[in-house]
Amino acid sequence: TLEARNIVIATGSEPTPLPGVEIDGKRIVDSTGALSLPEVPKKLIVVGAGIIGLELGSVWRRLGAEVTVVEFLDRITPGMDTETAKTFQRALTKQGITFKLGAKVTGASASKSAVKLTVEPVAGGEAETLEADYVLVAIGRRPYTAGLGLDSAGVTADKRGFIETDHFKTSAPGVWAIGDAIHGPMLAHKAEEDAVACIELIAGKAGHVDYNLVPSVVYTAPEVAWVGKTEEQ
Repeated sequence: TLEARNIVIATGSEPTPLPGVEIDGKRIVDSTGALSLPEVPKKLIVVGAGIIGLELGSVWRRLGAEVTVVEFLDRITPGMDTETAKTFQRALTKQGITFKLGAKVTGASASKSAVKLTVEPVAGGEAETLEADYVLVAIGRRPYTAGLGLDSAGVTADKRGFIETDHFKTSAPGVWAIGDAIHGPMLAHKAEEDAVACIELIAGKAGHVDYNLVPSVVYTAPEVAWVGKTEEQ
């Protein structure tokens, strides 16, 4: 048993699971599994046109895989300026990535050598079956806060698992939380700023993070980066 005057929860996040699709780590992988596929896939399907899905899809496309991205929304990279996102999508399409937007995945079955994915239009219509060597599920990340025993310490989390904080203080005295475990952009450099500000506050100093100034970046080729509010915002 460890005792301390202050405890900082910095447990980060994990990939969000997709109902009806079991990540087996062999043919159906999450972002960690997609970093270490044993071969370059002939065909790769990426579920989710967010930052992580596009980064890894772009890597395997450049290595020679035929990549199809299936996205529930009618656009890629939600949160990015719309005009920038359209230009970005055109660049990726030119590189040979195929996009199926406004499409939802309703099921997946994996064999030893392939995966069959059932996809149907969000607006309604005929379902279709897509086949690939591998499927990457990248529909986002969620806070890694389940099973920490937060209740026993009196720490409040919302229904999505984010810990509620006020200047990094939780509802329990002496317990603080930072990074992907709390609200805000789920980015490593944001978590790092949170950590510095949190420790400064614990030390009785002034600690502050301006979330309007946290840059976002997509590590594709070309890279896309932005900071501040989008035109829509």
